[in-house]
Amino acid sequence: MKSTLFAIALATAGLAGAPALSHAADNNGAGGFFINGNIGESSLDHQGYNDNDTGYMGNIGYRWALTPGVALGVEGGYTDLGKFGPKNSGDGLPQASLKGWTLGVNGHFNLTPEWYLSGRTGIFHSD
Repeated sequence: MKSTLFAIALATAGLAGAPALSHAADNNGAGGFFINGNIGESSLDHQGYNDNDTGYMGNIGYRWALTPGVALGVEGGYTDLGKFGPKNSGDGLPQASLKGWTLGVNGHFNLTPEWYLSGRTGIFHSD
């Protein structure tokens, strides 16, 4: 429940800050500072575990405009995929959780004035 409330608060904060960051649309997303977040359902069905929870992720980063249509950048953040219980309580398995830090690179490529392609890759160090 605590992680669900935190995820909702993170989403609300992100939506509240959207108007303040709307100036990024002026340069077609080509470069600058950004913040993003994700909330969704996570599930684990492996080696005695079969459970679902709410997962969330938030990160910050910066993109440098290489040309008017191409920007590359770096980002870092935190991910919590939730807590998961074992299929059977009699199995002796502890509750599992998956959370950790992310670090990566990203790109934004304008295809037309209305369409763009973006991508990211990186590492996730979990606990």
